Amino acid sequence: MQTKDMRINDLRLTFIFTETILDPPLIGGVAMPLARFVTEHGYPDVIDAARNGRAPLQLELPWPYSPGQHFWDHYLHDRMSRDASGNLCFEKLAPLRLGKLVKKIRAVLPQEFAQSSRARLGIEGYYYPHGIGLLITAILEGEFDITKTGDLGLELRYGAVYQPSWPATGSPRLPLRLEQLATMALDRLREFGFGKGIYGMRSGLFSIATIVRGDNVDRNRPLKPDSEGHRLLNGLADWVHGWRGHQAPQLVAGSTKLLISRRMAWPGNVLYAAKRGRTVWFPGQFLPASPPVHSLGCYHRNLSIGSLQVESLLNLAAAVEGAFQQGPLVPAPTQRLGELAVDLLARLYHGNNTYKSDSFRAQIAQSPQYSELEALRQRLRKRPIL
Repeated sequence: MQTKDMRINDLRLTFIFTETILDPPLIGGVAMPLARFVTEHGYPDVIDAARNGRAPLQLELPWPYSPGQHFWDHYLHDRMSRDASGNLCFEKLAPLRLGKLVKKIRAVLPQEFAQSSRARLGIEGYYYPHGIGLLITAILEGEFDITKTGDLGLELRYGAVYQPSWPATGSPRLPLRLEQLATMALDRLREFGFGKGIYGMRSGLFSIATIVRGDNVDRNRPLKPDSEGHRLLNGLADWVHGWRGHQAPQLVAGSTKLLISRRMAWPGNVLYAAKRGRTVWFPGQFLPASPPVHSLGCYHRNLSIGSLQVESLLNLAAAVEGAFQQGPLVPAPTQRLGELAVDLLARLYHGNNTYKSDSFRAQIAQSPQYSELEALRQRLRKRPIL
């Protein structure tokens, strides 16, 4: 990666949050809007209702409609997503999507960014039989050098720049920081689907940053260790304040530098990893502006949705193990969810009959919930993942 005269034209950031809800005395109550969805018996009926446009809360199936966005087809494996039965979807713990969580959301960027960039924001809510998920995505277009790219990313991560209009009031809120926006969105999701008085276990932030398009970049030039470009990738993955003066960790295969498929293996391409974030730098796939199908946009979407699924399963496994530690009388439906979670995570870790990504493998191995995952696997008499 050379930095002189290099320009970045399209930066995408997705921030991922999940919340696990395991409360058997309340789940299944008649007053809960998604009472049937959280049971193995009722879940297929809600999937069928979503397929026919009649699901509660106007929930939709999460399957993609754009070519190239094929995470779910590979994840479900046994059937193409459009043909997947409700029973199969439950076995894979697939969610339903709420796309109308906010009426509108805009970015209120500082003047030095607002004059040279265009920002599009979106929030998507997801409902699982065991909780909720949230994706907050920013698409930033313009002409940025290395410094402005990193600083703009940090502004979206830490600044009070999010101004949503919620459907209930129709009035915009004051600009919020990311965590404030996520908390409000998760609270609304939880109340919409599970009713008042129910609370869950929230995950930490996981993020995906993808530089989708750039100019004056040599795709055959490898990333120079601790260069300005290397520090940018680390700043966007680990959200380092003062990233330009912060020494970037060494590029280590399988740790900070993850494996990528052969079709994307240009010398300059790097899938960079921090413990709770990824930066996709694939100049070999940069395309002209406004192509019919943008491969890096699709890659970003697949990685974001897959990371959401991994986070949800990890937190589910941790919650079920926590229930076992509180006492031996864990309800059978909760045990069933735990068994599904550990099996699905093993499949994702090894890349067997699912969407395969070294990013998911590292996400599982480096997760704060990994010890609980392995404890639950041992409790259920499963072989260790590693």
